[in-house]
Amino acid sequence: MPLFYVTGLSGAGKSAVLTELRARGYRARGVDEDGYADWISKSTQAVDRFPRDERGVDFHAWYQTHDWDAERAPDHSAPACRGPAG
Repeated sequence: MPLFYVTGLSGAGKSAVLTELRARGYRARGVDEDGYADWISKSTQAVDRFPRDERGVDFHAWYQTHDWDAERAPDHSAPACRGPAG
């Protein structure tokens, strides 16, 4: 079964693409949504949850104090593939 990884910059539409692929029956994973990387606090070096659903967050300030680290996340490697699930 094909599996697509959806990556990109903030605000690029990854979540919309991920939702649409899943709606069309594809297996799709989002690197932020599905735990393929961690947000690390620059001050404490601890893993920090992304405040996706919190109101009033200054994301520009938040990004200044955090790093996105794919090296610390579990290995979810999969071969590249194309086509609908099924």
